[in-house]
Amino acid sequence: MPYALGPEQLRQYDDDGYCVARGFIDAESLAVIRARIGAALDEDDADAPWRRDASRKDGAAIQGQGRFRKIGQYARRDAGLWDAFLTHDSVIDVNRHFLGGDIRLWFDSVFTKPGKVGEETPWHQDIGLWTFHPSQKGRTALYRDAVSIWLAVDAATRENGCLQFVPGSHLGPVVDHVQYDDAIHSELPRELLEGVDPTHVELVPGDAVIWHAHAWHYSPPNMSDANRWGIACVTLREDAAREAELTQLPRLVVDTVPRPFGSQ
Repeated sequence: MPYALGPEQLRQYDDDGYCVARGFIDAESLAVIRARIGAALDEDDADAPWRRDASRKDGAAIQGQGRFRKIGQYARRDAGLWDAFLTHDSVIDVNRHFLGGDIRLWFDSVFTKPGKVGEETPWHQDIGLWTFHPSQKGRTALYRDAVSIWLAVDAATRENGCLQFVPGSHLGPVVDHVQYDDAIHSELPRELLEGVDPTHVELVPGDAVIWHAHAWHYSPPNMSDANRWGIACVTLREDAAREAELTQLPRLVVDTVPRPFGSQ
């Protein structure tokens, strides 16, 4: 069944910069997503076309599935994830609501945050990362309406590193991000976070959180025994992608119709 955002969720998105969608993905599709993520983490082929990221700021040598913090650009290359996640009715309907009829897939990532070893993701605005390089700064307006959807594959709790947001932060400007020596990627200047009171977004498997490109968000280390697998996608309107010269991006929806796997 498609997922229609209700008035309260749309109000939350407008006021807070994000909204929570309970029961966003059905159990059958979620089982496919979980199985495909597990297969990618177990893959031994170092030349796999997706990008498994084993970088760690603490330099620790982790073995097994837990050595990866994320898998980038995997869903676009896997038929199971394309069908069960990227072109799921719920994902498509949310994208149609915000972006219209022609949509390109910009990013897709699996975030693993394994139990006991999953590290933090620093405070940032997505658009601050996308425009960190000087060549991208002039494209800020094109990226502002991008849609980010993050699906909980495992339960996301305070104990295992659920996402945190600063409500209303999306109403502010794009902040110049800083690359600190002890961080995995650029982030909001740390002095700006002093005294903020974030909201913790706890999710059960199948729930999702949808947020604005300007929203300040973060996830802490996973101190529990439980993994916190999640999968996310970012989409752009066709006209924005073309103006940003991103025409190599896969087409997710054309004339309101989701594209079948392999036809992008």
